[in-house]
Amino acid sequence: MLPYEHIIIIDKESKIPVYMQIALSIINAISSGTLKPGTHLPSSRELAKTLGVHRKTVVAGYEELEAQDWIMIFPRKHVAVSEHIPLLKPQKWGESNTATPYENDLNVPFRIIEENKFSENGISYADVVIDDGHPDVRLSPIDDLLKMYRSLTSKKYAIKNANIGTTQGTLKLREVMVNYLSETRGLNISPNNILITHGAQMSIYLSAQLLLGHTSTIIVGVPNYPIANKKI
Repeated sequence: MLPYEHIIIIDKESKIPVYMQIALSIINAISSGTLKPGTHLPSSRELAKTLGVHRKTVVAGYEELEAQDWIMIFPRKHVAVSEHIPLLKPQKWGESNTATPYENDLNVPFRIIEENKFSENGISYADVVIDDGHPDVRLSPIDDLLKMYRSLTSKKYAIKNANIGTTQGTLKLREVMVNYLSETRGLNISPNNILITHGAQMSIYLSAQLLLGHTSTIIVGVPNYPIANKKI
């Protein structure tokens, strides 16, 4: 489920009524592509609980959106983003305003511990703290995943059709990735924007070719993935 508490911003100090703030936030999410046509919205009761407002306030916001044809309300069923958005004005990127990666320096304020700096084979190393925490691997359903893999790979049709697909990757997988990235990252993309690679090495190589220049500075971990260093 989308994080509606972050999509819908309510400022109770604002002169704009709360129900209208809800409506405007949803309109912005639809216009930006975060909420796609046909997407089911939470019920008024559920959204009111998420936002900490009265249910009638959400009902008023939904009624305003329905009046403007942004959403469709199906009584006793669900609320969904309209399949016929009333107003969308996509803008093209201006080439003159778009700078290539080679023209920009990566001025990221990493915390570097200079006293631990050393070199090896002409390459300088330094301890750079970019750790954002580690997930608890015990929460991963490893047994269930392995069971599913074994089940799928044991079927003859799965092996036979494993290599069928476009050069960008299996369409079904890319469609699932589009929905996942839209819900979790708010990305307005289509399956054509996704490329499924044949592993980490291919991904690293393609990313390096697209983003790096001859004078780029690369930060890698120690110990690192040696093959990845060769790719970049």
